[in-house]
Amino acid sequence: PKPENFSWIMVPMVASSGFTCAYPGYLSICGDQTGIDEDITVIAGELMLGLTGVNNSGADLNLSCEIDVPVRIVGGGSKLILAAGSHLDSTQNVYFEDIGGFAGKLEIPEGSTETCVKCYVDGVTLPRGTYGATGSGADNIDDDHFAGGGVLRVKKDDLVRGFQIIVR
Repeated sequence: PKPENFSWIMVPMVASSGFTCAYPGYLSICGDQTGIDEDITVIAGELMLGLTGVNNSGADLNLSCEIDVPVRIVGGGSKLILAAGSHLDSTQNVYFEDIGGFAGKLEIPEGSTETCVKCYVDGVTLPRGTYGATGSGADNIDDDHFAGGGVLRVKKDDLVRGFQIIVR
């Protein structure tokens, strides 16, 4: 979609119970959105963090978005798009919740590597590694949950327990 198709929120928001995008169209949030607590959830439509493209008058748009909460992408037809230098918070998790076999997507721009602590699909962690859509160069290709040419690097999982060394 083109930038003119998106509705924009460019002021800092304070949302103590999180931010949920249930808008069936296109919505972009830009600027410092660290006032959002809990998580950012997309349950309908496309939510773009930042905004990149050309507006109706031909001017380039390169607006970023700063977040510091986990993201949750729920069901088919929902997509979270990273744009214009916007990034996931590398100290948080990414959650996908499929509904009726339909998955939402995370779109990462070509050439970008985003990092999260853990990535969950329907409550189960994905193994550590890189994930992305076909052509992204990720080790694990998942076209159901990923779009774009970028990669998500998952740092940890619940599959391997840590070990202890005891010295006496």
